[in-house]
Amino acid sequence: MATGFLGKLPTRGDFVMRDLSPGLCAAVDRWLTRWLAPHAEMAGRWPERGVRAVIEAPGGPQVLIALPSHDKVGRAFPLAALAPLGVAGQDGVDAWAEAALFPLDAAVAGEIEPDELHRLLAELADPDGGGAALAPPMVWAMGEAPRPPEAALPGLVGA
Repeated sequence: MATGFLGKLPTRGDFVMRDLSPGLCAAVDRWLTRWLAPHAEMAGRWPERGVRAVIEAPGGPQVLIALPSHDKVGRAFPLAALAPLGVAGQDGVDAWAEAALFPLDAAVAGEIEPDELHRLLAELADPDGGGAALAPPMVWAMGEAPRPPEAALPGLVGA
């Protein structure tokens, strides 16, 4: 499955989404709205290399990397890239997240449009590789151990 995305971009007036089924889109939107959207306006407090997570979703667990963003009129909401967890461990997910970070950064900076973000993310392989086993729900930043969202997010995004 290709890496998909959901969130806000400064070049658009509303949400953008690619390569997510309706059920997956709804699940990701609920998760982002509950856990990360309340902190999207505090962009300076987020980890520089994004927030990584494993979430429960229709069809199985998904991994994501999210950055704080906003739409054309300034409404804050994260932009997240996501892919199936499969059998990847934390090292594999972190490698995938690092590969997704460059196009996400460019999109959040308004340097690329949704179609270009879609093209760049579609080139990524699904997460693969070893490391600590992951099970949803878990959240972390690069170099940190995954923890449940309620324990991890206060320290990660300045909540």
